[in-house]
Parts: sequence; structure tokens; C-alpha cells
Amino acid sequence: KMYKFTRSSSKHKKKVSVDPNSGVISWGNGSLNLKHVISIHTGKKTKVLQKLNDKQAKPNKCFSLVLPRYTLDLQCENEETMKAWVKGLQALKIVLANKLDVMSLPISEDLKKQFADSYVDEDELLKVLDEKTEFIKHGRNGKPHSREVTVDRKKGNN
Repeated sequence: KMYKFTRSSSKHKKKVSVDPNSGVISWGNGSLNLKHVISIHTGKKTKVLQKLNDKQAKPNKCFSLVLPRYTLDLQCENEETMKAWVKGLQALKIVLANKLDVMSLPISEDLKKQFADSYVDEDELLKVLDEKTEFIKHGRNGKPHSREVTVDRKKGNN
């Protein structure tokens, strides 16, 4: 669960999820498609978050998805979770934008399961994939499990 901030800067706890096949991010009764996201920012860079003091919105736990007409402003429980979400969404955005076949990439099975059918340049993708990243995976009962994921690119370059 994360805090979602409204345009009026109030915050509500929401369960946020991502469909890796379509890129649809859902929360409560709202949703958006990651394909429409122009950029992803960490910290308090949007108008909504800048209105709030650091107690109301903690900069090291916040990130925003910027779309043409609005932003989705979220705060995670901790900085590590925020970083994992940002890296995961950036990678999925690359996969969706380039129609990459994720199953053919030299990445772990856990990551392949998180991303199925996402724009940043190739160097940005490689930076994301080269770093050890913690992802939160939800089991069948909705219980979150933490997984550290790394990529062995040498293995795929035969």
C-alpha cells in the first residue's frame, strides 16, 4: 500500500498494482496506462507535492508519474520500496515502448514474471538492469514478497 496524493494535496492509502502485460497501473477505482507517462520523477518535483511540507510528503519516499494533463503522486512506506517501484516502472515502460520480447532478455525468471509484454534509451535500460534491485512480488493471496533481482548480461551474449 502507498499514499496517493490528490490535486488538493490530501493523501489516501491505496493498494497500487501494475499489469505487466498492458502497463495499466491501478489504485482504488482509478487507473492509467504507463504508455501515456511522459516522465517519472523521484522526490517532490510536482506542484501537488511541492505544496506539502516534508512531514506531509517525505521527499525520499515520493515519486510521481507525469502525464500530459495530470500527475500521479505517490509515497511508499520506505525509500527502498520507492526506488524499486521507480526502477521497475522505468524498465516496464522501456519494454512496452519498444515492444521487446521480455522472455528473450538475459534476465532472471523472477523479473521475467514481473514484466511480460515498455521509453527511455538503451543505455538507460542497461543501467536499470545492471543494478541489484529489490522488487515486491504479490503471491496468490495478495501477500507481498521481496525479491532481489540482478541481471547476468554476459550469459545472454553467446
